[in-house]
Amino acid sequence: MAIGTHKVLFGDYTLDTDASVLLKNGKKIPLSPREFEVLTYLVTHQGMSVTAATIYGDLWKSANGDCKVVAVYIQRLRKKLEEDPSSAVFITTEYGNGYRFNAPAMAMQSQVGNAGAAM
Repeated sequence: MAIGTHKVLFGDYTLDTDASVLLKNGKKIPLSPREFEVLTYLVTHQGMSVTAATIYGDLWKSANGDCKVVAVYIQRLRKKLEEDPSSAVFITTEYGNGYRFNAPAMAMQSQVGNAGAAM
């Protein structure tokens, strides 16, 4: 990502990719580094269905391994993001296709702040 402050707003959440934090109504939600990577990956592919194999290959940088680990991280994220993880709103499963980040279009914005200094 380019230099600046990168925040994605969805629902009550702010994903700050520069600070590597997720906030809900200004309060920090604890995420492991890998949970943050998976969430950021899904957010950057917002509206697209992404397979577990693609997520695994792109984030774990390996063609070998168990893609089922992606489902574990999706489950952890849903527990932290969703009011009812069994009825996911933000991260949905498209059976046979993968996972999709579905933030409401009107609520999701990418904000690039002014760094204040030219390079």
